[in-house]
Amino acid sequence: RRLDLSHNPLLLGNSSSSSSSSSTRSLQQRNDGSDLAEVLVTSRLVVLNLEYCKLGSKSAAIIASLLRRNDTVRELYLGHNDIGTKGIGTMAADLASNTTLEVLDVSHNKIKAKGASILAKALQFNNNLRILDVTCNRIGAMGMQAFARMLSMDKTIEGFYVGTNNLGWEGAAMLASVLKVNYRLRDLRLPDNRIQDDGAILIATEGLTENDTRNTALERLDLGWNEIGEDGAMALAETLRENGKLSYLDLTGNQVGCQGAAALAEAAGLKFFAAGTDSKNHLGNDGAFSLALALGKPTCGIKTMSWNDNPIAEEGMKALTRVPQLRNNQKLWLGDTLKALAKGNISSVNFMNRVTGDEELLLLCDVLSENNPLVRSLWLSGRTASARGILPLIDRALPSPSNVERIYLKDFSIGDAGAAALAAGLKHNSTLRRLQLDRNRIGDVGMEHLADTLPHPSLVSLAACQNDISDRTMTLENLKSLRELHLNWNRITNSGVWDFCKFLEDGCELVYVSLRDNAISRVGGDTIKALLPDNAVVEF
Repeated sequence: RRLDLSHNPLLLGNSSSSSSSSSTRSLQQRNDGSDLAEVLVTSRLVVLNLEYCKLGSKSAAIIASLLRRNDTVRELYLGHNDIGTKGIGTMAADLASNTTLEVLDVSHNKIKAKGASILAKALQFNNNLRILDVTCNRIGAMGMQAFARMLSMDKTIEGFYVGTNNLGWEGAAMLASVLKVNYRLRDLRLPDNRIQDDGAILIATEGLTENDTRNTALERLDLGWNEIGEDGAMALAETLRENGKLSYLDLTGNQVGCQGAAALAEAAGLKFFAAGTDSKNHLGNDGAFSLALALGKPTCGIKTMSWNDNPIAEEGMKALTRVPQLRNNQKLWLGDTLKALAKGNISSVNFMNRVTGDEELLLLCDVLSENNPLVRSLWLSGRTASARGILPLIDRALPSPSNVERIYLKDFSIGDAGAAALAAGLKHNSTLRRLQLDRNRIGDVGMEHLADTLPHPSLVSLAACQNDISDRTMTLENLKSLRELHLNWNRITNSGVWDFCKFLEDGCELVYVSLRDNAISRVGGDTIKALLPDNAVVEF
C-alpha cells in the first residue's frame, strides 16, 4: 500500500533500489515508461514517493498515465525531480480529472510562474486534493496570483505550502485576500519569501481579523525567514487575541525583537511558537525575560516553544527554564492568590515557603499596578528571584498611595542597590511600619541609604539579620529614631557598639535592640542596655 522509491534514478538509468518487494523487483527489470506505469497501476498503491528520482519533464507522461488509470493512489510525492513547466503541462489534464489524489508534492521542480498558472487552472477542477506543496519553484508573485485565484474558489485544500518562492509582500497580499474568502485552509506555510513587515501586517489585519470576512479555520501559519520585524509581530499578536483558532505560529529567523516575541507569546490560543535559529530574532536576555513572563500568564496557551540559537545568556535561560515551574505555581496557588488580590478579597500577600522567582513577583507587580488593591502586608521569600523581580515590586508597593504596613523580604540577595531602591520608595511612603530584610546581602552602604530615610513618618521597626553589616553601620545616628532594630548574625563588634552608644542618650526612641550572634561581649551589650529606658530589651 506504501512504496518509497525516493533517491533512485528510476527512469533515466538503472534502478539502484535494493527493496525486496515485488514492485521494486519489477522496476529493476524494466527501463521503459510504459512498464513502470503498468507496475504502479497494478500494485494498488495508496502512497507513492518518487522524490529525487531524476524524473525530468520527459517522465511526466508516465505520471500522467498513473493519474489517469490508477484509482487508489491518494498521496503522490514528486519533489526534487526537475519536472519543470513542460512536465506540469503534460500532467495538467489528468490532475484535473483525477478523483482520488489527496496529497500532491511538486516541490523543487522549477515550474516557475507559467507552470504555477497551468497547475492552478488544472486544480480548479479537482475536488479531492487536500494538501498541495509547491515549495521552491520560483513562481514569484505572478505565479502566486494564479494560485490565489484557485484557492479563492477551492473548497477542499486544507494545506498549502509555498515556501521559498520569492513572493514578496505582493504575494502575501494575495494570500491575505484568499484568507478572507477561503474557510477550508488550515495549514499555510510560506517561509523564506521576504514578505517583510508589510506582508505580515496584511495577512494579520486583512486575512485573519475578527470580522464577517475572515478565515476561521487556519490552525498553522509558518512565516519563518521572512524579514519580519517588531511591527509585523505586534500586528500578528493583536490579531491572535481575536482569532482563537490559530495554534501554531513559526517566526523562526525573523527579527521580531523582545517586545514582539513577548506579545506573541501572550496572545491567546497559540500552542506552539517558534522564534529561534541563528540569532535572527535577537531575543537576548531581555527577550528571554519578556517571554518567560508572557508564557507564565494565564492567557498564554502555548505548550511548545522554540527559542534555539538566540543570544540568550545564563540569566535569560534560567528564566525560560523556570516557565514550567511558573505555570505550575499559577495552577496550584499563584493564580488564585492574584485573582483574590485583584478583587480585593485579601489584604495580605504571603509567598513564604513558596518557590518564588522573578516572574511571580512581576506578575504580582502587574496586579498591584492595574488594580491598586488595599495591601497591608507583603511576605516574600525567593532564593530563585533577583533584583529584576523585587525592585519593580518595591517601586510599586512603597510609594503613595500605598497602604502597606509590613514588608518582609527574605533571601532575595537585593544587595546595596536593592536597599537604595527601598530607601527611594520610603521617601514617598507614610504607611510602612515594619521592614524586614533578612539574608539579602545588604552591606553598610545599603544601610546608609536606609538610614537616610529616618526619622520616618511611620517606620518603627527595621530588621536586617544575616547580611554583611559591620561596625560602620553602628555610626548611623538616624537609627536611634526607630523603636526596634534587629541586626543579628552580622559582623558588628564592640567597637561598633561604642560608636552606637555615643548618640543613644539624646532623643533615642529605641526600646528593642537585637544584636545576637555578632562579635559583641557582655560588656558591650550591657552598655547599650544601660543607656536605654528601663523597659527596653537588648539581645546580644
